[in-house]
Amino acid sequence: MHRILVVDDEREIVDILAKFLEKSGFDVVTAYGGKDGIDIILSDERIDLAVLDMKMPQVSGADVLEAMYNAGKVIPVVILSGSLGVQKNIEVVRKLGYNENDILVKPINLGDLLEAVKKKLP
Repeated sequence: MHRILVVDDEREIVDILAKFLEKSGFDVVTAYGGKDGIDIILSDERIDLAVLDMKMPQVSGADVLEAMYNAGKVIPVVILSGSLGVQKNIEVVRKLGYNENDILVKPINLGDLLEAVKKKLP
């Protein structure tokens, strides 16, 4: 069973996405903010894919991606964003080998999320 990490600072969104992904047959780990997401990614815990919000206070999604990259962790990511217009986020996304096709703009459709997740997993 694939293990998915959901990272967002909005608890309600994390809980909704986690419940949906669990019902879709995935094992889900949750993080309520970027720092928790980094801690989980850098641990020895197996993560097959991350669903990651970009705009979070203190530790952003871009910070999480950079920490993952700097640690040599290669994990497929589906990025959640309130808009595509945040230039710093787009630059980090591109630098790390992702593109705009890896981003779902909030509010997201759960069917689109499931499709994006399935495309990223082997």
